[in-house]
Parts: sequence; C-alpha cells; structure tokens
Amino acid sequence: MKNKKFKNRFLFLIAAFAMSFSAGVSLRTKEAPVKTEASAITPGLDIYLDTGVWNTDGALFQFYFFTDDSSAWSNVMTNVSGAIYKTVVPSGTFYKMIAVRMDPDKPENDWNSKWNQTDDIEFEGSNFIKITGWGIDNSPHSKAIYADSITKPAEGIDASKVRIWLNRQGINEWGHNYVIRAGNTYYEPTNFISALTNGRWFVYYDVPTSNVKNKSLDIINIDSNKNTIGAMNTTFEPSDNSKVWYVNKYNDDWWISKGSVDGNDTVYNTFFAKVLEGYLTCSASADNGYGAFNLVDTNFLPKDGNWKMDGQLSDVTITDYAYGSDYSSTSQRTLTEVNAFHKYEALETAYNAANPVRYTDNSKVSNVNTVVVLTAMFTIATLGYAFFRKKKIA
Repeated sequence: MKNKKFKNRFLFLIAAFAMSFSAGVSLRTKEAPVKTEASAITPGLDIYLDTGVWNTDGALFQFYFFTDDSSAWSNVMTNVSGAIYKTVVPSGTFYKMIAVRMDPDKPENDWNSKWNQTDDIEFEGSNFIKITGWGIDNSPHSKAIYADSITKPAEGIDASKVRIWLNRQGINEWGHNYVIRAGNTYYEPTNFISALTNGRWFVYYDVPTSNVKNKSLDIINIDSNKNTIGAMNTTFEPSDNSKVWYVNKYNDDWWISKGSVDGNDTVYNTFFAKVLEGYLTCSASADNGYGAFNLVDTNFLPKDGNWKMDGQLSDVTITDYAYGSDYSSTSQRTLTEVNAFHKYEALETAYNAANPVRYTDNSKVSNVNTVVVLTAMFTIATLGYAFFRKKKIA
C-alpha cells in the first residue's frame, strides 16, 4: 500500500513539472497581437474623382477632409479627362473625406453650396473615388487606385533600397494585385517567384529604404480594374524586410502579420537565392547587409536539423556587385553571376566575425526559460516538502 502511495505521489510530481514546463513553452511561443491603425491621408497626395452621373449642369467638385478635431476643404477639382477630376490633399492630419458636388453659382468651401455628397469615406490608402449613382440621401461610391499613380519599382538592391517579401496565402492572388502605399507613392510588386513546394508564390518589392522605414504603410488589394478589394495598414519597423509579410483575412477584416516561413514548409533553392540577392555582402547594414544575416537565415530558411530546401543552393547563380564601393547604384551590379551558396557563406562569415556570440532576435527567450525553470523548481520543492512531511508524520 505504501509503495502504491509513493508511486502515485511520484507520478504527481512528474506531472506537475510537465505542466509547469508546458506553460512556459506556451509563453515562449505566444505572439503579440497585430495592431492595425487607421491610414492618414497624406498632405500633397493627388486624389481623383470619377464624377459619373454628377458630371452635369456645370457642377464643381470638392473634397472635404476631416478628423474628430480638424477639417479642411480641398481646392476646386480640375478636370483630368472626361468625367475624371483631381485635387491635392491640403496640409493637416485627416483620416476621412467626403466628395461633394457643388453649385457653381455659390461660394466654394461652403456646405450651403452643396448639391450632392457621398457619405464619410474611410481613406484606407485609396486615392480614386468613383461615384456610382445618385442615391437618396448620399450618393453611393466605390474606391480604387488611380492607375497612373502606381509605380513599378526597378529590380535590384543597392545601399538605399530594401526588398520586401509578401506571402498572399492564397487570398486574391490571381487576377488581383497588392499595392504598397508609402506616403504619396504607390508601389506594385517588382516581381514574383515560386517560393514554397506547396505551390505558394511570393511577390517582392524593391523600394527605397527612406520611403518605408519607420513609416506607416498601406497594403491594398486591387482587382484588374484597380478597384479596391481590401486594405491593411502596418508600420515598417527596423528589419521588417528580413521577415515574411503575411496577408490575413477573416470576413471583412484584413491585416498584415510578419514572421518566418512556416517550419512545416519547404522552400525552393531559387527562392532562397533570390532572398540572398537582396542583401549586400560587404555592407554591415542591419537593413540590407550582412548585419541582417541571422534574421534572413532564421526567417526564410526552415530547418529540421537540415535545410528544408528543394534543390541545392549551390546550383543557383545570382547577380551581385564586384566591389562594395559600387553599392551606391544598382547600375553597378555586375553581369557576372555569383554562386548563391557562396553568397550565403560570405554573409554568414561576415556576420559571425562581427558578432562572435550569435544572438537571435528572440532575445527574451533566455529570460523566459529562467522563469520556466524557477517555476518548475519551486513547484517541485513545494510538493516535495508536502510529500516528505506527510510521510514523516505518517
């Protein structure tokens, strides 16, 4: 009987230790919630209006920009072509706007001059509003990106650019596009590549670092006619280009998360080579040089003891610079092809030389492990004391 009691208490101690440790592991792997902020309408941005049925009787058109505590009228819109007009966002901080059809015989910037209006329009990065009917109280509208405002960034990384990777996760991939709005500039993808053996393709954007770093960005999903389907807002934190950006959608909610390639996935050698091409071998930069190697190795190359890669990295060649002094311009990128595995080794060697003790960006892990171990030890000590005290009394 005593042996059975001892066995049960011993098993209870082991179970308590396991529960303490598993709680700690859960704490380690829990990610912070994604914070999505409203998009501010950037002063100086061109805003376009397809006036549609409004374009009658010599009407004038204006936008009214506002927040809870400030507002401003735009200048009267100028004609671009046909029924399309444009204006420029005035100085100030605004998150919403209203398109207004005005009586040309009455004063500008005055609600008493209004013939028609839309309801409040959430900006969400869309710079082209289309009037789709008269409506009853307010005229209905749709949102889009004005085609001529979209820029396709040139391929190639130099000292002033970074490469952003986007995994659309099968959400509106084909027949649609994802545009990044950075200030007054709209970037469509530089290119795309087959990334994972599960059939997933990633798109990438080679953009000026100064336009995106520490900036609020809109990622806007548009259809083939540039109509807005969904929009997400994120802030580009330092080293975010060394993470995979994920499109997420649940019902009508869209958001961006950032992290690594899923550990269950396998990457293509050609994809990882293209990732390496986005970094400058002889630059110490943590944005686009060997200073980012640890993040690149962690976030873009899944491992299970070995690399989870389809094909050999050494079978892929990429273009690179001949000298570090050429990093100031992508035009200096040599046409001579470089072995992608040699590029990986060079980045790794330079990183290790600059960082003798390799830290991951999960800097809190060691602290969490300490808490886990101490908690487990305290639990065992407490239960052990109760166990042996009870045994002694018995």
